[in-house]
Order: sequence, then structure tokens, then C-alpha cells
Amino acid sequence: MADATPAGGFIRPFRREDIPGVVTLRRHTFRLSERDTPSDLADYFDVLFFGSPWCDPAFPSWVFEDERGAVGGFVGVLPRHMVWKGRPILAAVATRLMVAPGVSVPIGLQLAKAFFSGAQDLSIADSANDAAHRLWLSMGGIASPGRRMSWHRVLASHAPPPVGTYVATLDPAELLPCMTDVLRAYRLSPAYDLRSLAWLLSVASGKKQFGGLSGGVVRDFEGNAVGWLLFYAGTSSGRAEVLQMGSIPGARGLVLEHAMWQAKSQGARVLGGRVEPSCRSALAAAQCEFTAAGPWFLLKAEDPDLLGDLEPGRDDVFLSRLEGEWWLAF
Repeated sequence: MADATPAGGFIRPFRREDIPGVVTLRRHTFRLSERDTPSDLADYFDVLFFGSPWCDPAFPSWVFEDERGAVGGFVGVLPRHMVWKGRPILAAVATRLMVAPGVSVPIGLQLAKAFFSGAQDLSIADSANDAAHRLWLSMGGIASPGRRMSWHRVLASHAPPPVGTYVATLDPAELLPCMTDVLRAYRLSPAYDLRSLAWLLSVASGKKQFGGLSGGVVRDFEGNAVGWLLFYAGTSSGRAEVLQMGSIPGARGLVLEHAMWQAKSQGARVLGGRVEPSCRSALAAAQCEFTAAGPWFLLKAEDPDLLGDLEPGRDDVFLSRLEGEWWLAF
């Protein structure tokens, strides 16, 4: 499938042989990269877009091929399985649009249309700039202003340890039972299995901007698993970042206390994250500070009932940083 653009060239599905061109485009478009060399970045593109458990021809990424045959634009697409009101749905996460300098035709709009033409029930972008925000809204999407907010908490140096226990682990077989129990209570949530969770944790471990990835299961004083957390810590900046945190409703404060304690034990002086509606009360009770200055979190669905359930402020929708682009280590 290829669609001609008004000024020449084509929008078509991304192929493995396009990787060198997309790597060159990204290095021209974004100054910073977590990958040291072009070959490292090329290998990473291959793992992300052709090696995921959800890789499916129905969810291609898209490139703009100009009239000379060069890659002049790209949007990555990451398929994800989710559950909405007890039934499976298909989601697709869009990475940030890239368009080569000097391309004058509205290639970004054409790439966005190609992305929305996919087989997904739900489209997600969690690292969008103002231009992408305007584009999504013009095409029927919505923004989640609450998820644009971030939080942080200065960690007390002499706080007592929280009650209950924390079992440090990144073993998907240990994390998955707790995650499954917690997520089934949500109206919309990601669907994990051992293979997909193992892949996610493996790739997420490659992000080094905020330190190494740690995780674990939180148990209450009776030994019941009540939640889990995944976070990055260990940089010289002393700031740790939550990737994902989930719990049963009555234990959100307890899981947050364990997150702060574990981050502090790894040398962090500050813990931060993105505000999730279900955790906002626990964050406020812990005297976390809130900032509304992050990238836009955007959503689009053709089903009006699904779109309605995604309205800002609902606390029964689970869409953490792990369900978006934030954790990717480009």
C-alpha cells in the first residue's frame, strides 16, 4: 500500500530496509540520543518495530519516500493489546513524527492520516508537542490534561520504613500475578502475558537517562500482594522516575511509600512521575508537588463509548508511562 502525496513521493509502510534512512532522519531531527552510534540506533529500531510480541502487518509504521527514493518522514507505530470492559481491544502507540528539513508539503498530516487508518480501536500518543496536539484534536482525538501533569517529592532523609514488605524483582513470572489481579478492576487497562511483559521489561531496561530499572511487588502486613512498582534510579542527579505503579484501591498510599523508600535506598533525593488519575489522591496526601508542563497525552477512538470512557479525570482507566512512548530509549 502506498499513497502519493500532492508534491510527489509516497506514504507507505515502513520496511526493514528503510531503517538506515530513518536512523539518519532521526539524527538530523533530534539532537540527543541514548544510542551511541548509528548502528546501535538501527538495531534498536529493528527490535522495536520488527521484534515486538505484537508485531503485525495490520499495524505498520509509516515512512514518506520522496521522489528520489529517500526517507523524508516517519511515524513509528507500536501495537498493544488492551482490555476494555472485559473484552480485548487493539491499541496503537504513535511515536513522535519526524519530517526532514526542507520538506514543504504537509507530510506530517499525511503520516498522521496513515497512522489513524490502521486497524486499532484506540490510538495513543503520550509525548506530543503543541503541533501534534492541534493535529489530533482536528482529527477527532482528545487530550488528557491531567496526564500532562507530572509530580515530584523530595525524599525525607529520616523517614521510617513503610509497613508491609517489598520483594525486589523484574521477573515477569513474579510480577504478572499481582499486575493481573490489580488491572482486572479497571475499565480500560493493558493486557500482559509472560512473553509480552518480558519483552517490555527487557527493552525498558535499556533506557539509561534516569538510571537503571528496578521493580518489585508490595505486600501488606498480612502478606497479601497489593501492588507493584517499576522505577528508574541511580543517576548522579539524584532524581528517580516512576515508570509504572499500580495497586488495589486501598493500598495506593502504601505502594507510593514503598516507591519513595526504595528510590531513597538507591541514592535518590527526589522521586517523580506522571500523574495518573487513580493515584492523584495518594500523591496529594503524600505532599507531592504537581507541575503541568509535560508533553501532551493524546487519545483517539472511533467508538464513541470508548472515547467517552477516556474523558479526562476518570480514575478507572490505567494508562501508565509503560503504555506510551516515554520509556523508549531512542
